[in-house]
Amino acid sequence: KQEVSRIDPEIRINPQKYYISLRGEKNFAYIKFRKRKMHITLMMPYDQGKQIIKKHKIAEHSEGVKKFYGGECFKVTIEDEKDLEEVVQAIMQSYRQQKES
Repeated sequence: KQEVSRIDPEIRINPQKYYISLRGEKNFAYIKFRKRKMHITLMMPYDQGKQIIKKHKIAEHSEGVKKFYGGECFKVTIEDEKDLEEVVQAIMQSYRQQKES
C-alpha cells in the first residue's frame, strides 16, 4: 500500500469481495490473495511484463480472460516477499500505460 501511494497519491485502492483493484482512471491491477501466495493481474502486454519480472512466475492469460479484464494482461504469482521491487516496477509501468491511453 505504501509503495502504491508513492507512485501517485491519486491511485485508489478499491477492495471488492474476491480481489483488490488498483485504479487510476480505470483499473490497471487486480490483486487476489490465497493462503500461501498472491496473484496480481497487470493490464499490460505479457512481453513487457516478461522483460521486467525475472524472479517471480508470470503467466499469460487466455483470450477469454483478457476479454473479461478488457485488454492485454498477464498474471504474476508471488510466493515469497523477496524481490518485490520488480513487481512494483511492473505496477508503475502498468499505471503509466493506463494513464497515457
